[in-house]
Amino acid sequence: MKRVIPMCAVALVAVALSGCGANPPEEPSDAAPTTLVLAHLDNDLTGDPAAQWFIDRVAEESDGALTIEFANECCGRAADNQSTLVENVASGEFDLGWLAVRGLEDLGVEEFQALEAPLLIDRYAAEEAVLASDIPDRLLGSLDALDVTGIALEPGMLRRPIVGGEFPRTPAEFAGRVMWTVPSTLSAASFSALGATPSQVANDDRNSGLESGEIDGVENSVFWQVSTQHVVDPVITRNTAFWPRISALVANPDSLGGLSDEQAGWLQAAADAVAESTMDVAAVDAEAVAEYCATGGRFVVLDESSRAQWEEALEPVYAGLESDPDSGPLLAEIRSLIPDRESAENELDPPADCQVP
Repeated sequence: MKRVIPMCAVALVAVALSGCGANPPEEPSDAAPTTLVLAHLDNDLTGDPAAQWFIDRVAEESDGALTIEFANECCGRAADNQSTLVENVASGEFDLGWLAVRGLEDLGVEEFQALEAPLLIDRYAAEEAVLASDIPDRLLGSLDALDVTGIALEPGMLRRPIVGGEFPRTPAEFAGRVMWTVPSTLSAASFSALGATPSQVANDDRNSGLESGEIDGVENSVFWQVSTQHVVDPVITRNTAFWPRISALVANPDSLGGLSDEQAGWLQAAADAVAESTMDVAAVDAEAVAEYCATGGRFVVLDESSRAQWEEALEPVYAGLESDPDSGPLLAEIRSLIPDRESAENELDPPADCQVP
């Protein structure tokens, strides 16, 4: 079952606003819509379509009576802006927040680490299986530690290694390469284990670093590369992704408590519907393949030998996760849900002349 949004928040003002214990009065048909403000780190939602789908779905579920306003670039452009987003939702500056679960360990919430284990959730079928399980509901409660209320975990695009020029097929070939990743201790440790030097600078510095050659590659989606063209002469793995961009939809407890039961129901129904849209996200990424190839991008298939070397290099990262009392059992559970790896290569279908031999 999906996690139920609490109708009666513990915050003092929420009790009065929500009318807990009684049915809220019906609003007149000509009443102005209730608007909630959603904080998101991107300046637009083209690269994170599930967030836009949520906004649209809320309006659809409520027939326009409840709307979501997108606060673009809500929290600055510094490398630690995800922390700022959480703080701003917790303080009530924003009603809702859409934040990546990767990196939450750096904010003191370590329960999500198994979702960002490198090379684990490495295809959309695997992401779909995890989000369809009861794992999201069990994890959402841990967000209370950040003084926000978790509503749902939402799907995002797979983040693949994107490298300019010759692609490093083995850890030895990663040596000396600088690879950018979003701020996350676990992500940085993963690149270090592969032999690369991790960079977690802010996006503007990442872009200038790619242009100057100081940064050799990134972890991101095919769609991102097509949209930005930041990596010159890009090569992307067709059958290997590091991790997905899974996001948590969170709310300020007072804002949530101020909604009527009907309004909260619309919000949850929209969030649940989007949580089931992983393969729609996959389709957006797959549709970018043609333009990626047309603009000079190429794909590489990581063979079994190279994959085995990557996995061996990453064993220390997994050892740390497996020894953790929360991450260890969850890691084993995720592994049991993931379908056969044969599906990974088939999720993208580039033409033969767009692939590196």
